[in-house]
Amino acid sequence: VRLGSSYRCEGLFGFNLVMLTAELELLSAQFDNEQTVFFIENGIAKSTTETVKSTKSQTHLKLGLLVQPVRVLKLRVGMDRLGLQGIGLTESLRPAAGFSIEYPVQSFLALIDYTIVFEPNAPLGMSVISLGIRF
Repeated sequence: VRLGSSYRCEGLFGFNLVMLTAELELLSAQFDNEQTVFFIENGIAKSTTETVKSTKSQTHLKLGLLVQPVRVLKLRVGMDRLGLQGIGLTESLRPAAGFSIEYPVQSFLALIDYTIVFEPNAPLGMSVISLGIRF
Protein backbone atom coordinates (compact mmCIF):
# COMPACT_ATOMS: atom_id res chain seq x y z
CA VAL A 1 0.00 0.00 0.00
CA ARG A 2 1.38 3.41 -0.95
CA LEU A 3 0.00 6.73 0.21
CA GLY A 4 1.45 9.86 -1.33
CA SER A 5 0.90 13.56 -1.39
CA SER A 6 2.51 16.57 -2.97
CA TYR A 7 2.28 20.34 -2.71
CA ARG A 8 3.15 22.47 -5.74
CA CYS A 9 3.52 26.24 -5.65
CA GLU A 10 4.64 28.62 -8.38
CA GLY A 11 6.42 31.87 -7.53
CA LEU A 12 7.25 30.89 -3.93
CA PHE A 13 10.42 32.64 -2.65
CA GLY A 14 11.07 33.89 -6.19
CA PHE A 15 11.37 30.38 -7.70
CA ASN A 16 9.46 29.40 -10.83
CA LEU A 17 8.31 26.22 -9.07
CA VAL A 18 8.61 24.62 -5.62
CA MET A 19 7.22 21.14 -5.01
CA LEU A 20 7.22 19.11 -1.78
CA THR A 21 6.39 15.41 -1.90
CA ALA A 22 5.84 12.69 0.70
CA GLU A 23 5.13 8.99 0.34
CA LEU A 24 4.37 6.34 2.93
CA GLU A 25 4.81 2.74 1.80
CA LEU A 26 3.43 -0.16 3.84
CA LEU A 27 4.75 -3.59 2.83
CA SER A 28 3.55 -6.89 4.22
CA ALA A 29 4.20 -10.47 3.15
CA GLN A 30 3.23 -13.82 4.64
CA PHE A 31 5.59 -16.82 4.58
CA ASP A 32 5.36 -20.51 5.41
CA ASN A 33 8.26 -21.50 7.67
CA GLU A 34 9.14 -25.03 8.66
CA GLN A 35 9.88 -25.54 12.33
CA THR A 36 11.36 -28.68 13.88
CA VAL A 37 9.73 -29.74 17.15
CA PHE A 38 11.41 -32.26 19.46
CA PHE A 39 9.46 -34.46 21.86
CA ILE A 40 9.83 -37.68 23.84
CA GLU A 41 7.51 -40.60 23.15
CA ASN A 42 7.79 -43.82 25.18
CA GLY A 43 11.20 -42.70 26.44
CA ILE A 44 12.53 -42.16 22.89
CA ALA A 45 13.48 -38.70 21.58
CA LYS A 46 11.69 -37.93 18.31
CA SER A 47 11.22 -34.90 16.08
CA THR A 48 8.60 -33.69 13.67
CA THR A 49 8.37 -30.77 11.26
CA GLU A 50 5.52 -28.27 11.48
CA THR A 51 4.61 -25.49 9.09
CA VAL A 52 4.23 -22.13 10.80
CA LYS A 53 2.90 -19.01 9.08
CA SER A 54 4.82 -15.81 9.74
CA THR A 55 4.30 -12.25 8.53
CA LYS A 56 6.98 -9.67 7.77
CA SER A 57 6.03 -6.00 7.58
CA GLN A 58 8.00 -2.87 6.71
CA THR A 59 7.11 0.80 6.59
CA HIS A 60 9.07 3.29 4.47
CA LEU A 61 8.75 7.07 4.51
CA LYS A 62 10.07 9.12 1.57
CA LEU A 63 10.34 12.92 1.42
CA GLY A 64 11.37 15.09 -1.53
CA LEU A 65 11.82 18.68 -2.58
CA LEU A 66 12.07 20.07 -6.12
CA VAL A 67 13.02 23.69 -6.78
CA GLN A 68 13.04 25.30 -10.23
CA PRO A 69 14.95 28.60 -10.03
CA VAL A 70 14.78 29.19 -13.82
CA ARG A 71 12.81 27.52 -16.61
CA VAL A 72 15.64 25.24 -17.83
CA LEU A 73 16.96 24.05 -14.41
CA LYS A 74 15.37 21.90 -11.71
CA LEU A 75 17.13 20.98 -8.46
CA ARG A 76 16.06 17.95 -6.41
CA VAL A 77 16.81 16.57 -2.97
CA GLY A 78 15.15 13.66 -1.23
CA MET A 79 15.32 11.08 1.53
CA ASP A 80 14.15 7.49 1.36
CA ARG A 81 13.58 5.08 4.24
CA LEU A 82 13.54 7.55 7.06
CA GLY A 83 14.07 5.80 10.41
CA LEU A 84 10.82 4.01 11.13
CA GLN A 85 9.96 0.91 13.17
CA GLY A 86 12.69 1.41 15.77
CA ILE A 87 15.52 1.68 13.22
CA GLY A 88 17.96 4.53 13.77
CA LEU A 89 17.73 7.46 11.33
CA THR A 90 21.16 6.91 9.77
CA GLU A 91 21.00 3.10 9.65
CA SER A 92 18.54 2.87 6.77
CA LEU A 93 18.47 6.42 5.37
CA ARG A 94 19.07 6.81 1.63
CA PRO A 95 19.51 10.50 0.74
CA ALA A 96 19.66 11.63 -2.89
CA ALA A 97 20.25 14.90 -4.74
CA GLY A 98 20.26 15.87 -8.37
CA PHE A 99 19.38 18.27 -11.12
CA SER A 100 17.64 18.37 -14.51
CA ILE A 101 18.44 20.63 -17.42
CA GLU A 102 15.90 21.11 -20.21
CA TYR A 103 17.19 22.86 -23.30
CA PRO A 104 14.98 23.68 -26.30
CA VAL A 105 16.40 22.55 -29.66
CA GLN A 106 14.22 23.39 -32.66
CA SER A 107 10.82 21.72 -32.04
CA PHE A 108 11.85 19.43 -29.13
CA LEU A 109 13.42 19.58 -25.68
CA ALA A 110 16.80 18.00 -24.87
CA LEU A 111 16.95 16.67 -21.29
CA ILE A 112 19.91 15.89 -19.03
CA ASP A 113 19.27 14.38 -15.59
CA TYR A 114 21.89 13.70 -12.92
CA THR A 115 21.28 12.15 -9.52
CA ILE A 116 23.60 10.96 -6.76
CA VAL A 117 22.17 8.41 -4.32
CA PHE A 118 23.89 7.58 -1.05
CA GLU A 119 23.51 4.03 0.27
CA PRO A 120 24.20 3.21 3.95
CA ASN A 121 26.63 0.37 3.12
CA ALA A 122 28.51 2.07 0.26
CA PRO A 123 31.40 4.46 0.97
CA LEU A 124 30.64 6.61 -2.10
CA GLY A 125 27.36 7.55 -3.71
CA MET A 126 25.93 6.01 -6.85
CA SER A 127 25.65 8.40 -9.81
CA VAL A 128 22.79 8.11 -12.30
CA ILE A 129 22.90 10.09 -15.55
CA SER A 130 20.21 10.06 -18.21
CA LEU A 131 19.75 11.84 -21.51
CA GLY A 132 16.41 12.29 -23.24
CA ILE A 133 14.40 14.06 -25.86
CA ARG A 134 10.86 15.33 -25.34
CA PHE A 135 8.80 15.95 -28.49
